[in-house]
Amino acid sequence: IELIWIGRMENLQLALFGIMSMWLSVLILIRKRRNIAKGIVYLIVSLSLLCIYLDYLSGWSGWSTTYAVPIICSFAIISLYIAVRLVNLGVRDYVLYLLTAALLGLLPALFLTLDWVTTSLPSSLSVMMSAVTLVIILLYHGGEIWRELEKRMHV
Repeated sequence: IELIWIGRMENLQLALFGIMSMWLSVLILIRKRRNIAKGIVYLIVSLSLLCIYLDYLSGWSGWSTTYAVPIICSFAIISLYIAVRLVNLGVRDYVLYLLTAALLGLLPALFLTLDWVTTSLPSSLSVMMSAVTLVIILLYHGGEIWRELEKRMHV
């Protein structure tokens, strides 16, 4: 592999980082295969942090806060919705994770506020999708959320 990038060690480091990121994602999916919703939330956090760290290592051009994190958050909400419908999970099995994913999807609003983005469309879409998801969750499943929080937090 090193022969491909003669004299360009940063490209080799980026390729190795990509391979390690892929295996970390596979490990998360295998470990959380019993709870699909929890696995997706774990992937949101790990992939977002990996993208931000990779952007930092490569000289910080802002692609992670402009594109990667908002797109990861948006597609995670969509994938959670699809997974819930395909697997027929009970409301108690996914409602807190969908709530967590929606709250994480509001993080790009911070990027917009702090002007860390070069194009505002991905962040705006992520914030809108998350806000709509939050409203729907709270309207239709507010009681289940409260019961799950009481059960898990021993309130």
